[in-house]
Amino acid sequence: MYRVPNKTPFTYILLLMGAGLNKLALLSGSLPGQNTMAKDYARPFYNSHAWESCRRSYIAERIQIDGGLCEACHQRIGFIVHHKTMITESNINDANVTLNHSNLQFVCKQCHDRFDDHFVRKSKGANIRYMFDDFGQPYIPVSQEKS
Repeated sequence: MYRVPNKTPFTYILLLMGAGLNKLALLSGSLPGQNTMAKDYARPFYNSHAWESCRRSYIAERIQIDGGLCEACHQRIGFIVHHKTMITESNINDANVTLNHSNLQFVCKQCHDRFDDHFVRKSKGANIRYMFDDFGQPYIPVSQEKS
């Protein structure tokens, strides 16, 4: 059995290729402090059973379709279920926005961070102190490391 450290609030999708394995394994679970980056008004939604169930079923659907590849770049395994229409205070209770599979995308962390208003500052010359790898773990960019 493969276990993933509980160090990130996101669901892990791993490509297992060692020891004769060549399949996708979906490893998920409720983690303490899950969805800590959500806005205050959205935290109850992201911690709800309805969202967890919707998210799980969407990931399972994407794995059946293309093995769980990122829907944006088709190069890496998807990592985050993204809402195409951004969730706001005015639409947080609208299931057609929040729980509708047609409003969701399964994307990798790098593609998700490129969407407007999603985590990484895009202004030229912005001082980015930390970035996240494919598994959501923070690291200091090479240009920022101290000699």
